[in-house]
Amino acid sequence: MSSYRRWIILTVCALFACETPVAPPGGGGLAVRFEGAAGASFQLDSGLVHVVGPTSRTLTLAPGATDTITGLALGTYTVVVEGFVDDEVERYGATSGIEVSAGKNSTAVVALASFVPVLDSIASPTARNPFPVSFSSIPGAASYLVETDTSASFVMRRDTSVTVTAPSLAVVGLGRHFVRVRAVSEFGSRGRASASRPVDLLLAFQMLDVATRGIGAFTCGVALDGRAYCWGRNDQGQLGDSTLTDSNRPVPVFGGLTFTMVRAGSVHACGVTTGADLYCWGDNLFGQIGDGSNIDRIVPTLVTGGLSFSAVDAGSNHTCSHLTDGSGYCWGSNAAGRLGTGDNVNSNVPRAVTGGLTFASLSAGPSHNCAVTATGAAFCWGNGTSGKLGNGAALASNFPVPVSGALIFAGVDAGGGHSCGVTTSMDAYCWGLNARGQLGTGDELSSMVPRQVSGGLAFNSVATGNEFSCGVLTAGPAFCWGFNGTGQLGDGTLMNRNIPTPVTGSINFATISTGNQHACALAPDGAAYCWGVNTNGELGDGSNVDSTVPVTVANP
Repeated sequence: MSSYRRWIILTVCALFACETPVAPPGGGGLAVRFEGAAGASFQLDSGLVHVVGPTSRTLTLAPGATDTITGLALGTYTVVVEGFVDDEVERYGATSGIEVSAGKNSTAVVALASFVPVLDSIASPTARNPFPVSFSSIPGAASYLVETDTSASFVMRRDTSVTVTAPSLAVVGLGRHFVRVRAVSEFGSRGRASASRPVDLLLAFQMLDVATRGIGAFTCGVALDGRAYCWGRNDQGQLGDSTLTDSNRPVPVFGGLTFTMVRAGSVHACGVTTGADLYCWGDNLFGQIGDGSNIDRIVPTLVTGGLSFSAVDAGSNHTCSHLTDGSGYCWGSNAAGRLGTGDNVNSNVPRAVTGGLTFASLSAGPSHNCAVTATGAAFCWGNGTSGKLGNGAALASNFPVPVSGALIFAGVDAGGGHSCGVTTSMDAYCWGLNARGQLGTGDELSSMVPRQVSGGLAFNSVATGNEFSCGVLTAGPAFCWGFNGTGQLGDGTLMNRNIPTPVTGSINFATISTGNQHACALAPDGAAYCWGVNTNGELGDGSNVDSTVPVTVANP
């Protein structure tokens, strides 16, 4: 006899059949006895016996007791037994095909099995809400109550009634929740609850961005509800929370604005709202906030000009964006022509990028920018040291110049001393400085034109950091390459790599972002992970400890 299945003997006889088989006038009857099996590890308090057929009856019996049901119409019956402990069903069983007839003995044995579901482990932590749960199917269960609470004692539990054994469960609030499940019989009796399982619910993000290369040491993201959060260094208000206090876990950006995207520069950040307005905050020495001043802002401040923005990216001391019509605008420092305006004059208000190009995406690096047109052509401008503009020269340009090679790009990212892009055929190319292997070409030779990343991998996207790069494959795994002095490659080591190396943890990612010395990525469920340097809390895990492998971003 297994540990989870015990037998309770229910003896069912035609009325008086255990003694003298005499049929009652006008009908039949059943005599029932409810017995606990010898040696059972549980002790039932009582049993409910349901006789279902041409006439239905229910009676309550104590273990060892016998009772008689009279006045039953002759015919075929099903007998259901619910065995209780402390008013909860512990065991359940049913036997059908019992004939009630005059002058004939009938006996049925009902085997009782556990009425307590087994709840499977729940993937935790998770940012998915609702999240999936699963449990064993219980014979005799008409439905199940899935109970949740933030306390393991379930004193304030929330019940969800389901009829399937693999439902999706929604809970209210972030943090640790406890889940358990109980079966409910067709007669409305509630079974004993399963053992509980914990699940840690994380804040779910729709996008993340790591501070631009340079001295950037913070991260920002947009939650599923459009609220923006930032964490890490905050000496110039770059977290946007109205303080100058660092935070090693996400803090909400002040003002309650709803964003579609937020981008982190070296010491400032900008975000596009759902209404296509653009707000920036943080350092404003060169006018990179775009509000017509050079005053630092510790809360989101509206960019002047009344323009309708589609996307934005923040560089070291400048900001670039493209409008809903695809036209490009930049403002802030214009050293080496990084604003793309045909001159080298700083501006604290948006200025149009020269050339009349229409952009589908745009990336701002510390001192140069790259963008992709609607036809997949890539252009770069600004500082051209080491050939990071990709046009075959190492010269600065204050207007967009085409990237060599006639490649059709889906996206391009501007890094510290190099740039990388993914073509529409999912091939990754990089160009510029390669002293640390950041081009991923298997060597340390710099290039002024695009070179294909080694390995023949199919990439969804790539991101360029300060002397390192990362990418997400079409299948979901992340790979990084280049400088690894603080674990920013996420492979569990501090070894530089000149070819793509898998990020540790077997986590599938949807997007990835790289910065000065750390990287962050989003899982498909919206959970955020970061790795690398953590001096200012830029990993967001509630600590200031560096990590060479992905760590989960904590809740606010």
